[in-house]
Amino acid sequence: MKNLKLILPMLAFVLAIGMSFAFVSATDEDFYVSGYVIIDNEQYPVEVDCNLQSQQDCTVEIEGLSGEFQVFDPLTDQPIKDGTGEPYPIPDPRD
Repeated sequence: MKNLKLILPMLAFVLAIGMSFAFVSATDEDFYVSGYVIIDNEQYPVEVDCNLQSQQDCTVEIEGLSGEFQVFDPLTDQPIKDGTGEPYPIPDPRD
């Protein structure tokens, strides 16, 4: 039982140090957003590199389809905002 009182604090200390190296910071290029687009009245999940720092809607161009599609937040069902205003090319999410 005495060994347990010594091992547990040491284990907590080692785990705290190990977890400090496990953090990955997000940079400006790492703003991938999980959302959905509506194609033929059906929702399809997409991941887009939206900046999220502007008031313009995030749009995508889907390979094989014409036009731009808005990306919506699955939690709020509102359009996701984007920083560039340019549509992002993505593969067809229906595949």
